[in-house]
Amino acid sequence: MLEEGVDLMHGLAMTSVVGNGKVEALQLQPARFTGAINASPIAIDRDSAGTKFPVDNVIIAVGQHASLAWLPAEFRNERGTIEIDQFGRLGDTNVFGAGDIVQIGSGQPLMVVNAVGDGKRVAFNLHRVLSGQALEARAVPLDVITDLNRMNMTYFPHFARVQQAMLPAASRKLTQDEVIRSFSEEQAIEESNRCFSCGTCNACDNCYLVCPEPCIARSVRSNGLYKILIDYCKGCRVCIEECPTGCLEGVPELDFDTGVVRMDTAFAITQGLHGRQAEQLRQVPNLPPKDIENWR
Repeated sequence: MLEEGVDLMHGLAMTSVVGNGKVEALQLQPARFTGAINASPIAIDRDSAGTKFPVDNVIIAVGQHASLAWLPAEFRNERGTIEIDQFGRLGDTNVFGAGDIVQIGSGQPLMVVNAVGDGKRVAFNLHRVLSGQALEARAVPLDVITDLNRMNMTYFPHFARVQQAMLPAASRKLTQDEVIRSFSEEQAIEESNRCFSCGTCNACDNCYLVCPEPCIARSVRSNGLYKILIDYCKGCRVCIEECPTGCLEGVPELDFDTGVVRMDTAFAITQGLHGRQAEQLRQVPNLPPKDIENWR
């Protein structure tokens, strides 16, 4: 039972609408979640007699396929969705696609966060179109994913999540106001400061400081790019283990991009919790590579 008095019926799935010209009931069958992401996440017991639940109206609130009969055939694909290019456009147009209408049948999880990410990328490219700038393709390859196992959480102090105010249950039935209140500007800043900057180099200098050999040199500090002196590197992986955000990657020496520590990105994120710690580490003298060994 929800606070508003809504009763949720667990373990049931609707299989059909009962009625002759007018909705009378829903046919409900026992069901369970399978945990699948790309396949059907619900297993329905169709051999059971089930139950009929009397109703006078039905509101469908689950994912559905779109009707694209209005869309020219060259923009549709065999999956029944729209085809977009690397910029999110429908062909050579200024029309963009995002969300389930792009992802259905692609093998990608159909999640809200995916749709939000699509929308953000499309919004940036729409801005570029309107301001006469060049479009930007997806910057981060999908096969590069940073998780907690690649991060060093020792460097992150713990801060509790900012709690959002909620509309009292008694008032929710009387208004269309949002139930979960928006962050204030101060709360939004406080919550965003909890970001780990996963997989992003923020120029914290950890790799530079912990390397037991003089083989990591700072290059362009404004974008977090470091260089590695191959002649000194012994492959001890200390820099990788001590990287707070998990942006460093160990690769075979023959595949190494000569002279550059391989990172998932070269953008410097200097905000947030680790950004504040990085400010302290940046007080280390910015010595040229030839003086690194003497400084250590």
